[in-house]
Amino acid sequence: MTDNLALELTLCYRILAEHGVVDAYGHVSARSQERPDRYFLARSIAPELVTEADIMEFDLDSNPTDRQGRGIYLERFIHGEIYKLR
Repeated sequence: MTDNLALELTLCYRILAEHGVVDAYGHVSARSQERPDRYFLARSIAPELVTEADIMEFDLDSNPTDRQGRGIYLERFIHGEIYKLR
C-alpha cells in the first residue's frame, strides 16, 4: 500500500466522523492500486480514532493479509463482495 493511500483513507474516516456522516460503525475502504484483488479498511476502531497504522489489507474474500491480532469488522464482507463485482 502506498503511504498516500493510507493517509487518504485515514483522512476519509476522520472527516466523515467529524461531519457526522458515519458513527462508531461507519467504514471506508479503497481498492489496492497495485493489486485489484485486495482492498484496504481500518481495523475495528471508532472512525474518529483511525490512524494510518490502523489500515489493514484484505483479499476479496475479506481475509486480512496480516491481522497482527487486531480486531476486524464483520461488515468487511460487504466491502469484499462489492469489490468482487466491480
